Amino acid sequence: MQTAFEFYGFMPNTLDKGTLRDIGIWLENLPDNPGKKDDEALWSCHALTRAVREKWRLHEWSVKDGFFARKGCQHSWLFVGPTEKHPSLVLDVYPVASVGGPILVDTLSLGSAWRDLYIETEGVYFLPQKKKFEAEAAKILKLAGDC
Repeated sequence: MQTAFEFYGFMPNTLDKGTLRDIGIWLENLPDNPGKKDDEALWSCHALTRAVREKWRLHEWSVKDGFFARKGCQHSWLFVGPTEKHPSLVLDVYPVASVGGPILVDTLSLGSAWRDLYIETEGVYFLPQKKKFEAEAAKILKLAGDC
């Protein structure tokens, strides 16, 4: 069955359901952050987002750092759009408070339940952490190999 997302032509050319499934399988097979304990064993959404963008060569998608639903809930996602074919899309690699991912959502259409949930930060809020996010993404890609 095709989704309404597909029916209305919102799927970008560079991403299909098979690729979304492949990303999800890759994420499931990633080991935890080695040598870390407690919640530090979890990879950050900031690093996972950057690693997925690099591994799948999604270079037309930009990495966004900000908040999910409210200030204080830091988050990171990939963004593309709007274009002639589709609205503004978010590829959320590691969705907040959920099991599974990634998810692809329309964040522009008036009827979209996702419309105001991804809040990009302007300025320098995450700037001091960007090198850390990139280093962690490189570690993920090195550790994951072909998993």
